[in-house]
Amino acid sequence: RYLYACGCYGRNSAVAGAAAREGGVTALLNLDAAAMDAIGLFDVVVASEDAAGQMAPDPLAAAETIRTKGAGLAIVTMGERGCICSNEGLLTVPAYPVEVVDTTGAGAAFTAGFIYARLQSYNVLDSLRIAAAAGAYKCMARGSYRQFSAKELFNFIGSREIASNHTVV
Repeated sequence: RYLYACGCYGRNSAVAGAAAREGGVTALLNLDAAAMDAIGLFDVVVASEDAAGQMAPDPLAAAETIRTKGAGLAIVTMGERGCICSNEGLLTVPAYPVEVVDTTGAGAAFTAGFIYARLQSYNVLDSLRIAAAAGAYKCMARGSYRQFSAKELFNFIGSREIASNHTVV
């Protein structure tokens, strides 16, 4: 019910996005320089602050640029500063405070958390909160991969205070 494409695959990401769109499947692109031209083929685009910086120096401006290129939902992750999302307004979600051991794979964990939440029918804001938790939870362990269950993630969320300074504009 959801297609994930890594932008580092360039043209293949575009082919996958086009096929998903044709088949009525929601498609998410994890943006990379090689897939900049494919943005309009995806319903959701997640970009790290570095990738987004290739579009605009300001994360908000980058998210808006991604939206104008055709993505329905543009998310820019900003590490310990949380994330912003542009859809029919602006959402900001702070990061969960953790003692960081290794950030490798945090973006993939964030994206997996977002997809999981959307497949469970969470709204966009709650999906971003779950995604932020997944990214933060991964950062507490060394290595590029940290497997964890939904139960572990929700226990983590329940044990942490996230600042309630998210914004809906």
